[in-house]
Amino acid sequence: MERVQRDVWREAAGTLLRAVFGWLGEELDALFGGAPTDAPAGARLAEDEPTLAEDFVRVRASLGLQATRLWVVDGDRPPGIWRVHPVEIIAGRAWLSGPPRERIFRLARTLELGRGPAILAAYAPEDEARALFGAAIVLALGEDGMSFAREVGAQPALVSGWVEFLGSRLDQGRRDALERFVGAVVATGPASFHVWAGAVRQAACRVGHVLSGDLAAALAALRDEAPGGLRAPRRDGQEDLRALFDRAPLIAELHGYVFGEELLALRRLLARGESRPPMMGRLR
Repeated sequence: MERVQRDVWREAAGTLLRAVFGWLGEELDALFGGAPTDAPAGARLAEDEPTLAEDFVRVRASLGLQATRLWVVDGDRPPGIWRVHPVEIIAGRAWLSGPPRERIFRLARTLELGRGPAILAAYAPEDEARALFGAAIVLALGEDGMSFAREVGAQPALVSGWVEFLGSRLDQGRRDALERFVGAVVATGPASFHVWAGAVRQAACRVGHVLSGDLAAALAALRDEAPGGLRAPRRDGQEDLRALFDRAPLIAELHGYVFGEELLALRRLLARGESRPPMMGRLR
């Protein structure tokens, strides 16, 4: 799957946030209001859900995320984090339902977005994630870092809270490493967080498509999730298609990936029997 997953962790923001995520460990549950002690009320694990169990187990194995748990509750609740360490995701039964390949796309993308620090791009409150990112910059650069954090879009009050939280937990060695990571972020510019978060979400869509093997199913899922929904384009409606791409950048990026050279190269590789994810033989 590493050939499908974009290497978003080589980008400056990704490198910085992966380090911070690793340093804070279980304490990052504070991002979500503290780690819960019990299972969600009325929830069942996905592997115990009759309509989800088989697909969930296969998808999770394909992604190498056997430790990740998915709680299923009634309703159409979009995926969110229940616990960071170990990763536990919660989502509505209706949200996870649908035709088989669409369901596989949703499961794969949901789990992929819970892969370690990807949580900060997908499931953490965006204002808090930006503030944590900004706090790392402030710790390295001081007041100049706060100016940069504002340009990133972080709220100064939230940044200050995370500076205190993060600063009390980093020894000198980690502070030195932080300065190196922040230097690369500053060189990239204030858009670095936004670009990285978008790349994480795009990578998860690619993973979902490869495991589902059905572009129409992937696009249907993404259309349904868009605010207010998106009308499917007519078969020959090029203007409709362009309008859809303008309103839904994830759909535009996935469409370009599916019909681009990168996926074609992967298909050639799979045809030779190399690096095939466990589900690919069943879904191709």
